[in-house]
Amino acid sequence: MKIKKLIVLVLILVFSVACSSSYKELSNNSFSTSDEFSKHLLNEYKNKADFEAKEMHDWNSAKLYSIKAIKSSEGKIIKPEKITKWKINKEKVIEILSDWKFFSTQIKGKSKGNELKPQIFPPAAGQRVTTTV
Repeated sequence: MKIKKLIVLVLILVFSVACSSSYKELSNNSFSTSDEFSKHLLNEYKNKADFEAKEMHDWNSAKLYSIKAIKSSEGKIIKPEKITKWKINKEKVIEILSDWKFFSTQIKGKSKGNELKPQIFPPAAGQRVTTTV
């Protein structure tokens, strides 16, 4: 019985170290990027990783965002996740699909060697854009 408990304890320790190693690397190092788009991704993923670790104590999500931040600092293309994996209210599907398609188009341009700059997403379908003078 004691051996089983010891094995479980060792597995828990190994798992928790593995989950936090990416976050530690992100937190303890400074990263430089080759372009503005990668810099923007790095900063946003780092913010998400910090929030998940410090506020939510969700180490799996912190690891996910940390890995994405580190990869973006290396200039690797981070593709958006497929939205079919998400549980989304039907009211939000059109808005999210519009933004997802826009972002996917931007990523395709980046993979062909075009430099991308962070942009404001276009208004979702059904939204009106108003300006004041």
